[in-house]
Amino acid sequence: MSGKPTPAAALDAILDLTAGQLALLADAAKRPDVDLGGVARTSFDLLLKGIKANVAPLTKDPAVPAETRARIERVVGAVEAWERSTVALGHHLIAVAEGWQCRSCGGDVARTAAVSGVALGKSLIKLELVCAECGARSAPTPKGRKVFEEKFGHLVVAGWNPEANGFQWDRR
Repeated sequence: MSGKPTPAAALDAILDLTAGQLALLADAAKRPDVDLGGVARTSFDLLLKGIKANVAPLTKDPAVPAETRARIERVVGAVEAWERSTVALGHHLIAVAEGWQCRSCGGDVARTAAVSGVALGKSLIKLELVCAECGARSAPTPKGRKVFEEKFGHLVVAGWNPEANGFQWDRR
């Protein structure tokens, strides 16, 4: 949105974004080589981000009724909570693996990350990177551990399912 955000401009932007995502999904549904479920998840995430970006500025607009501003704040808060809970390892694996080297073969590319000890809490969770070459596991660098804490630490609570965020997990 350019200039001062208005409810009409926000609605127009949201409608355009929705139409674009629906067109993308319709096209993807026609292609046998496309993971429609994956495209739909990405489309949903993009739609939520677009809604948040377009309505959040309206919470500061005194012309918008207070009740509407409160509803917008609740929606923006819910979108932010969703974004925090669905953070994906694939988006941060390179940062978690920065400076890491496999202890078995010396490779420096991680295929994924694995966690163990989730039920023990954040300070006792074991984090390992899985080597893309030999499959061996070893701990990330302290910097990589710090990235893990920054991006995923808020998720490490009772009931967290690390697999939902892309980690291998031994269910311990």
